[in-house]
Amino acid sequence: MNELPTDQPRTVETTIYDEGGSALKSVSTPVTVTAGSTGTTCTQTLTLSSCQLWSPSTPVRYYATPEF
Repeated sequence: MNELPTDQPRTVETTIYDEGGSALKSVSTPVTVTAGSTGTTCTQTLTLSSCQLWSPSTPVRYYATPEF
């Protein structure tokens, strides 16, 4: 949301963490929040090269944390 009369530049950074809390990879994307808008859409793509697939015997989880 941007209640200001001018566009506002911002950055969206998303970090992927493993179960132990170690950061594996981050991506940062600049966005412009238009003056008077109630929201802005941002698309990010991030590829992990050495992740483990989830299965009942090895329930590995990863967490994505966005910051604005």
